[in-house]
Amino acid sequence: LGCPPLSEALHETYREHGVDLRLEAREIPTEADIVVAGVGVIPNTELAQAAGLEVNSGVVVNERFESSKPGIYAAGDVAEFYDPLYRKHRRIEHWSTAAYHGTTLGRILAGEPERYDAVSAFFSEEFGKTFRYFGDASGHDDSALEGDFRGDRAVFRFLEGGRTIAAAATGLDDAEVAELTDEIRTGVSAAA
Repeated sequence: LGCPPLSEALHETYREHGVDLRLEAREIPTEADIVVAGVGVIPNTELAQAAGLEVNSGVVVNERFESSKPGIYAAGDVAEFYDPLYRKHRRIEHWSTAAYHGTTLGRILAGEPERYDAVSAFFSEEFGKTFRYFGDASGHDDSALEGDFRGDRAVFRFLEGGRTIAAAATGLDDAEVAELTDEIRTGVSAAA
């Protein structure tokens, strides 16, 4: 789901850096030295389907990354994992999520009683500035902006019933990130 203040700040920043940003472009400009196109990710699930695993937008797994067949696990971009915080299956295409999945699955396979329990997050660095997204904004009914994404610090909260269920942010230190993820966890749990 979109965060208009962040989108506007990013569009402005790209253009300030000489990027000819074309949203929904249908034609590739022939005068460009380099073209970057964001077209999405489609996981390769053919092997999983051939093995008879349940597949939806990815290989369907529970919060312990177990597929529909005993002894077969999936993690990372290909996994449509169960997120117990949001009480639904999700698929997140970011290397940090894949790393968390892999670490957690390693502990599970080593016999530890682990499961997916994080407030999902991903980030992007654009022109030396880091932007982060936390949670899942599906179902939000309001929002609130603190700060300015064009400046050094901003937090855009996605709200449901007045409670924070997700956020986009820049300029937060580690303690503020921990506080924000706790706020999201509390907000989502209260909305249940």
